[in-house]
Amino acid sequence: MATPIQVLVPDIGGFKDVDVIDVLVKDGQQIEKETPLITLETEKAAMDVPAPEAGKITQIKLKTGDKVSEGSLILLLEARAEPDAGGAGVAAAAPAQASAPAPAISGPAPKGRTDGAAAVDEAAFSRAYASPSVRKFARELGADLGKITGSGPHGRIVKADVEAARPGAAAPVSAPTTAPRSSRMRTPIAANTASAPRSAKP
Repeated sequence: MATPIQVLVPDIGGFKDVDVIDVLVKDGQQIEKETPLITLETEKAAMDVPAPEAGKITQIKLKTGDKVSEGSLILLLEARAEPDAGGAGVAAAAPAQASAPAPAISGPAPKGRTDGAAAVDEAAFSRAYASPSVRKFARELGADLGKITGSGPHGRIVKADVEAARPGAAAPVSAPTTAPRSSRMRTPIAANTASAPRSAKP
């Protein structure tokens, strides 16, 4: 069994005591390189910290609500063996990715999507208060973050908000106006009972 490596908080722009607002992985999980591990929130933006290596998480060393700085221990990772793998047993995660406007995708809208769903206000999308992972999720669903009200801390948009506001979200289905089957079954029985001739005395 390989010796677990320490995954540390990378350079986060000199910020200190940054809040951990989301832990995106769990003990025992197999992850790939660049998999988001945690989401941090500074005064200016939210950012995801990606995994520096692929492997299995053996122990997470922090939780939601903790405060971290550059060099803080995030977790222990049993890295996948690769040719020429070396290292001193410590790996800083890749530089955290702060929320940034995603590039607009040119070209015709995908088939099956209405014009309304394709019309995303890129300026409002870029200003929306959401982590990179939530932004990616919104892109996948075609949701416009600029029109979504966040339910997370300080109005932050979370995945549940995106799911609730995604284009084409199922609306409550109206109940059929026709009478229930049981009523239709009862009607002829009642009619037959009413129309049956009374037995006459001779």
